[in-house]
Amino acid sequence: MYSHTLNPFGGLAASVVTSNSVFLGDAAQMTWSLTTSSATASRWTFQGNNGDGLTAALAEADWKDLTPVAAQGFYSVDSGGGLSGLPRWGRWWHTPSASSFTILTSYLVRR
Repeated sequence: MYSHTLNPFGGLAASVVTSNSVFLGDAAQMTWSLTTSSATASRWTFQGNNGDGLTAALAEADWKDLTPVAAQGFYSVDSGGGLSGLPRWGRWWHTPSASSFTILTSYLVRR
């Protein structure tokens, strides 16, 4: 296994509330950390989608809320829990907020 780290909001405008989609189909475990400039973090949700996404677009209606996040912290999901483990695709969504934030994601890839 090897680790891959990324910022799912990288390259997006500060006003964007939904991150880029991240392919997790080959991941065994995923962690992410959230830090905000406000003591009261806006509502965050990790969403999953098991659609193809490579040869066909991911349908908006197929995104499911998996993990609501109300505070800064460190979170982890592995392939043994949740809805039969990690979804094929993941993204983060948050309510509009004036606070700035940083979200970093790291996942272990199966070889």
